[in-house]
Amino acid sequence: MFSDELAGNASRKRQEQAKARRRKLVEEQRKQTGGNETTITCCDNVVTGMKAVRYPNEDKIKDRKNVAPLEDFKKEFHVGNKADKGLAVDKALEQRENRIVQKRNKLAAERIQSSFRAYISNRRLVDEQKAILEKRLSDLMVVSKLLAKQNQSFCPPPSLVSLLLNQMLFVMHSRPRKRKNRESKSGIVEFQYFSMISKYLVESDAKIIARVIEFAVIPGLLSSDRNLDPSPVWIQSAEGKLKLIKLMRLCIYLISARQGSSSVRSDMKKESVASKLAADEDAMRVVYKMILTIIGRDETEPEVGAFCRKLFFSSLGHADHPITIGRRPIREENLDLISLLRTFLLFPSGMKINVIPRNVDSLREKSISAPDRSRADGFFNMISNIALERDDAYIKSRLFAEIFTVPLLTWRLQQRTIDSIVGKGGEDENAVNPPCITFLDAFLKFHEGKDLFDISGLLPFDDVPITICPSPPMLSLCANMSQLGTTCPLIYDIEKIHINVNVAIAYFKFMSLLVENTPLGSFSSRESEIGWIEEGSRVSPVVISSIVRDQCKILLTEDFVRKIFRIALDFDPTDVDQILGQKDERDMKIEEELKIIQTESVLSVAAKEAMIDHSTGFWKKSKWAKNLSKKLTSFLPGSKKVSRSNDLRKEFQLSTSGLSRNQTTQSCEDMNIERKLINKIQRQELLFCLTRTYAIIVSRWGGYARDIINTSATAPATKVMERLDSSIIPVLNVLCFSTSYLKISWALIQSNDILKKDLCEMVDVKKRPFPIRATNLFASSHKGEIDISKNTGSAFLLLLLSSLAHSLIVTDDVELHDLEAPLPKHQILRCVLLLKSIVHRACCFDVNVKDFNESNHVGLSLINLSAKILRDLYDRSSRRLLCPPKLWLIDDLMDSEIRKCKTYEDYWDILNHPILRVCPFFLSFKLRLKLFDRLTTTNRESVQGRNDGHSFRPGVHINIMRGRLIEDGLTHLNKLRSNLRQRLIVQYVNSAGAAEVGLDAGGLFKEFWSDLSNQSFNPHWALFRETEGK
Repeated sequence: MFSDELAGNASRKRQEQAKARRRKLVEEQRKQTGGNETTITCCDNVVTGMKAVRYPNEDKIKDRKNVAPLEDFKKEFHVGNKADKGLAVDKALEQRENRIVQKRNKLAAERIQSSFRAYISNRRLVDEQKAILEKRLSDLMVVSKLLAKQNQSFCPPPSLVSLLLNQMLFVMHSRPRKRKNRESKSGIVEFQYFSMISKYLVESDAKIIARVIEFAVIPGLLSSDRNLDPSPVWIQSAEGKLKLIKLMRLCIYLISARQGSSSVRSDMKKESVASKLAADEDAMRVVYKMILTIIGRDETEPEVGAFCRKLFFSSLGHADHPITIGRRPIREENLDLISLLRTFLLFPSGMKINVIPRNVDSLREKSISAPDRSRADGFFNMISNIALERDDAYIKSRLFAEIFTVPLLTWRLQQRTIDSIVGKGGEDENAVNPPCITFLDAFLKFHEGKDLFDISGLLPFDDVPITICPSPPMLSLCANMSQLGTTCPLIYDIEKIHINVNVAIAYFKFMSLLVENTPLGSFSSRESEIGWIEEGSRVSPVVISSIVRDQCKILLTEDFVRKIFRIALDFDPTDVDQILGQKDERDMKIEEELKIIQTESVLSVAAKEAMIDHSTGFWKKSKWAKNLSKKLTSFLPGSKKVSRSNDLRKEFQLSTSGLSRNQTTQSCEDMNIERKLINKIQRQELLFCLTRTYAIIVSRWGGYARDIINTSATAPATKVMERLDSSIIPVLNVLCFSTSYLKISWALIQSNDILKKDLCEMVDVKKRPFPIRATNLFASSHKGEIDISKNTGSAFLLLLLSSLAHSLIVTDDVELHDLEAPLPKHQILRCVLLLKSIVHRACCFDVNVKDFNESNHVGLSLINLSAKILRDLYDRSSRRLLCPPKLWLIDDLMDSEIRKCKTYEDYWDILNHPILRVCPFFLSFKLRLKLFDRLTTTNRESVQGRNDGHSFRPGVHINIMRGRLIEDGLTHLNKLRSNLRQRLIVQYVNSAGAAEVGLDAGGLFKEFWSDLSNQSFNPHWALFRETEGK
């Protein structure tokens, strides 16, 4: 019966007639019930529950649409009164249901049988072709080995190469399939045909691929006879291009195959096939050789080389020019090597989760498995060799931007690869730039003309969500460059000074860009740090990886900072001492004024009185007294300068930081031993780059970028630390106590024309109109190189001031005056004059500038450090004169503003002036006293009126009984509350309540206040208690 229905014979007609009779019966029943129930029409479509796929036996099934589903059939006979249904309807429903179930089971069985037969036949065909391919390869290998023994090479003809290649691609790929083209812009539905690499590859397939490439493809590519080269024929036709693309895709699959990326047969209990394919080193070596050979064919076959380079080093591949065979467009995949390498490094497991391993905190480098590092090594070395051999800035720039931003890059590659990146282990390490610097230069040249301030905009990566990678590209790049810089022998070498100054200059120029844009948590000493990552207009928090932060902070280690600064500070000490020892007429005049003042100072008189008993036995026998007498002698005018004896040097070291001071002498000796003659210009440029880099670090993480002048100004564009971070302290210790940076930098500021010009422009309002708080250290690009000539003097001054402020913390007055530490006294006075000019301009002139409201952390740090050092030195000068008092004053400062003040509100506004909040000692004491007097006087006059007898305001009248002075006085004062500042008018009354004769013109209030004070302190009232000492 089922076969008759499927064949479409007379039974179908009978079915239609029965259907018509049932419909007629339903119509009659509906008429009898009044038409309350409606019949649901039958659907003619077939519901089989299976996908509409064409199968070999599909032609036998005809007119499937005429078979109605069971559900529609039930709906068709659903009427209002179920009791009226006849037995024939129930029986027909049951038979219909059985037929549909049997038909579905039969179709499912046929499909399963068809699929299984197709799989068996395909596998049998693949196995047969694989056996034939192995036999042909064995014969080819025998011929090649026989000819190799006779010192001859065998190059198979292109026809044999094409035959072997076609057979290999057939074996390694699955059946072609078609897929709807989603990128089609036309309204017509288009399909693309594609074939995938088979998921049933076994370990021996990698050897087959390697043998075909080694004995068939590579000999033709390396042959000098063009007729034996198969590649020109491939790119002349669409079929040939497709063959070449499949071959390259198969090679990339072997390179980038990862654990768990391919499935295996269920009966094979072993590791993933992908891992075994990638673990074959011989196959990998052959694949690398073939790719390097076919890409570098510019001289012999430029068309082949251009086609392969576009295929391997383009983010879009050949999507713009699809390949069409006949009328079938072939779907292409992205074979971009750099993108594949980045994906492989980020996700070695093949799953897009946990870019940074969870156990990285405990296992460190071992968290990356050895097989993953081995595969990454070969992949990276292949692309690196291609980039280095070719003069293509695009490839090198992409390699730097996409690969060097991978988190933990130095852990994902083996040590030998890292050594090759930094140029370690070569015969002549100073001959050329290391690959990392070469890629960096190409990156800068490729982006020439773009704004390098926001370098993060040149790294537009959205392939890794922040949720699975807690290290943004800028932070990862900073960490990787820090690791490479500390391992590069041309920049930093622990055992010897063997650096290439040009390499170090290029490195630190770029690092100055990174530290300006890296997240704030990069150099933070906190155990956990949250970074705010900008995603367009949205800002989201992310917990930055502590391991990546630790890699960044290697730039702040004492050993690295000490080593690199010693090389940059390799100046002749005699030249530095000569510059610092020079005194001009102003210095001599200040010293003479200071000597005159010291003769009349209280400290000098005390020193003279202490030396009266100098001849007594106590002063001769006591060592402590002898040392004290020597120090007191230095305070006397005309006394000789204390010599720098070894004893005083020991006291100098012990009186300050013990550890840092002990390192001073040893550091100086080591620096003299390790001094290496370097070109003066290069050494100076290296010092400029180092100063700029660490000045930005100190300004951002030093806690100095607080606006102490203009509270209404906007916050700095780059986020900064509010307090000094402990990670910056080692840098300041090295600069202050382990190197001569303070003296050399101050000597350069006074002798270098570039630095002097920049600082003069910064202080002069006419030469530089924008305020000091807007000073920045942004770099620019010029001819593919980073230009850091802008505001170099500001960078030097910032790092000098931070080091000086840190040094003054452990420097006492004896060291400052007698031992000339950290700088000679006259040089400190010059520094005071410069800082006074900076603070004066920032407080008095820059406040009125409204065009530049945006502040920068560099300018704010300069102002804050200048004010801090000035306050420190002023306090020291208050104890022992460091300079004449008038040196702290600024002539005619705020005179015009004070003259304009008339009311209490005017004087109160003067108190809010920045100069009085930051450095009030710029005004003379007399002027400050006058300002205080006018402030109190105008305040009293605003409340009580002027004391001229006519402008008194009505005060508060109080009645005081002389016998109850304490009770009445305290009662009335308690009731005044906010009116306590009003003028009190006292009226004395007698015991009867009658007022005494007299008016209070000030005398009665004075009498009342005096009597009240005397009686309040009387112990009998128990308001106060006498102490034992009285």
